[in-house]
Amino acid sequence: MLSGTIFSAGATVGWNTPDVIAPYGSPMFRRRDATETRLARLDESEEFLQVICAGFNLDTRTARRFFYDDPYFEVNQRWGLWLRHWSEWRLVSVLTAVPLTIRIGSRAA
Repeated sequence: MLSGTIFSAGATVGWNTPDVIAPYGSPMFRRRDATETRLARLDESEEFLQVICAGFNLDTRTARRFFYDDPYFEVNQRWGLWLRHWSEWRLVSVLTAVPLTIRIGSRAA
């Protein structure tokens, strides 16, 4: 079971999931031992940017400047999901937690 705690979002948020499911037919299908969810390290920033650009169909050269100039560019707020295929780990999904309060109507969410 994957589990953890996100501290950087302003409040402690717990999460867990019984497994991570890769696309059907993938050799990673339901292989919990082949996944890792953790904070991205500073030396993984470029790989993090590549995943964002692939997901939003962005030009990497153009996006790079905005990515590194982002006022919320703090490594402790960037999470990643890595899949292992043989001995190689590959970042396949990313999440950036931003410490902001969102208001919906008159209530903070």
